Amino acid sequence: MLDAHAHLQFSEFDEDIADVLVAAADVGVTGVIIADYDSALRARSCEISKRSGVWYCAGVHPWAVTDGLDVEAEVGLVAESLQDPNCVAIGELGLDWIRAKGDRLKGVQEDVFRALLDLARSQNRPIVIHCVKAEERLLAILKADGVPEAGGIMHSYSGSAEQAQQFLRLGLEISIGTSITRRNARRVLEVVKRTPMTALHIETDSPDRPPEVLDIERNEPAFLPYVAKAMANTLEISVEKVSRFSEENTRRLFDLGSATLGEVEVPHHDD
Repeated sequence: MLDAHAHLQFSEFDEDIADVLVAAADVGVTGVIIADYDSALRARSCEISKRSGVWYCAGVHPWAVTDGLDVEAEVGLVAESLQDPNCVAIGELGLDWIRAKGDRLKGVQEDVFRALLDLARSQNRPIVIHCVKAEERLLAILKADGVPEAGGIMHSYSGSAEQAQQFLRLGLEISIGTSITRRNARRVLEVVKRTPMTALHIETDSPDRPPEVLDIERNEPAFLPYVAKAMANTLEISVEKVSRFSEENTRRLFDLGSATLGEVEVPHHDD
């Protein structure tokens, strides 16, 4: 199985990133895609992606969008990152109507989203979309502007099953996170049931949102099997089948090749 979305560049992993990757490999996670937050953290993502089985995206997360942001400059930095072969997608990009307080900031989020979407289309790169409480507006923009031919994913999808069908028709795929492990997961379960297996991905969105059964604060890629198990139970198939088809989908969409975390070396600790 492959973690389609994690934030290993965040400070929560500064002290033990090597151990985190080894732990993931030990439970059968073969790779991790680091989703971008902003240009300030991108160098860390690039550094971590030098390890086998790790890749990263370049984008501007809606939470990083501020009033007065130099959109052209930020998009230019994303374009530069696309020259790195380990940078496999543009993202995160998107809309978050909970985070955006007021029409002005919503407008800036839309400007950034449309600029990154335009870049993705011109470079034919897959996209990794963040969308919270803004699905209808996002759909309207995607229908008007178009999705890159390379496609993309709706990460940690939280919209309705009906909206998911619209995203699928536009050429996007659905990534499911740890929300599927929660007791009130009826909405996401319906999305999984109605989405073709060829368009499903799994992720942790680490370090946020650990699986509900774990009484801990930090999520990490080693907990991806909890997502796979919940999806398998929903679809009434084996965990092995979910692990196989979700990894195949993610490797295909992001053109990842065959590199795996199995080549990560166990770090040496001095006595």
